[in-house]
Amino acid sequence: MTIKIHTLLLRLIKGLQHLVTSQIPYLWTEVFFGWGDAFASGGSTGYDHKKVGITAKGAWESVKRHFRELGKDIQKEPFTVVAIGDMAGDVFGNGMLLSRQIKLQAAFNHMHIFIDPDPDPEISFIERQRLFKLATAATWMDYDRSVMSEGGGIYERSAKRIELNAKVRAMLGTDKTVVTGEELLNLILKMKAELLWNGGIGTYIRSTAETNAQVGDPANDGLRIDAGECKFKVIGEGGVTSG
Repeated sequence: MTIKIHTLLLRLIKGLQHLVTSQIPYLWTEVFFGWGDAFASGGSTGYDHKKVGITAKGAWESVKRHFRELGKDIQKEPFTVVAIGDMAGDVFGNGMLLSRQIKLQAAFNHMHIFIDPDPDPEISFIERQRLFKLATAATWMDYDRSVMSEGGGIYERSAKRIELNAKVRAMLGTDKTVVTGEELLNLILKMKAELLWNGGIGTYIRSTAETNAQVGDPANDGLRIDAGECKFKVIGEGGVTSG
């Protein structure tokens, strides 16, 4: 009797195994999810990352949690932000629209540097939203400078001469009145702000125990700072980093 039960169970298991292995592709793509050949944003029926904003929204929940532990509700109280990326991007663009209290003081990508020492949260939100909705990919150069605070500006990352007024110097914590684009980026990474939002590409902060070679992002070796030089209260990361 025991042998018969074991034989029956074995046959059942083998039959189930055959059923599952032969039907998984159909069950997965048509019954459970209906995603077809989609994977993330790939495949013929993949979703639009920028439209859905999954990565940014997930990272933003972590940011809110960290600030909540610091006693601040960033959905209701203004807070200062430094960010990596631009409004055309998925993580950056969606992220910088997840609170109307954002005071984006500085941002940069591989081409441009954005500076706005004392932005109005609502006015700047509306302008970021406008860039995000542009049919063609917007750059920081498309930002309306008339809504920027005194000292605000947008510069080429390759610029050899950028003048800093008193408000910008105070924000950056420097006495320098003239800097290059690369020097400005380094100052931005070392400035005080409540949030660093990395929605772009690159590794800009390393462990004090790491070398640039270990980080594996040679394009940004000249900008990268040690963790001990970082003055941000919270770091949110949803972009692409090396290492």
